Amino acid sequence: MNAGYPLLLDVAGRAVLVVGAGPVGARRAIGLADAGALVTVVAPAADDALSGDDRITLRRRAYEASDLDAVWLVHACTGDDAADSQVAADADAARVWCVRASSAPSSAAWTPAVARVDDLADALDVHAERLLSGEGSWQYAFRVEHAGAMLASGRAAVMVAQA
Repeated sequence: MNAGYPLLLDVAGRAVLVVGAGPVGARRAIGLADAGALVTVVAPAADDALSGDDRITLRRRAYEASDLDAVWLVHACTGDDAADSQVAADADAARVWCVRASSAPSSAAWTPAVARVDDLADALDVHAERLLSGEGSWQYAFRVEHAGAMLASGRAAVMVAQA
């Protein structure tokens, strides 16, 4: 399994698309807007949290592949694996990074767990499927739990990786 490459993105002033506007899509759209992204959300219906946020452009309709035109990043958060897969396939064809909320292992990019203390943000990425499939050891699970607790408490920033 590829553990990926840790990376932070400066999305300030960059167009980002969120497809889906339920609780996950709303949380991600607001977080992206907080980071200064130019956020467009496409969904037939939207979470109330998005309706009053003037930093977010809300298009109440179904997703179209052309929604990816001129965006740097897309989050597929529809709650429907087939729809998220279509967004991911379209994004791959358009060479746009896509985060699939429904399947991190099938995603070109994914978001880590984040703990924020004042102006410090710590991120922890764990390939949970390792633990669930039996590939992970109890020592790995312990290190992940310990790192998460340290991040949440703000005591330390820790990167956990298993070769």
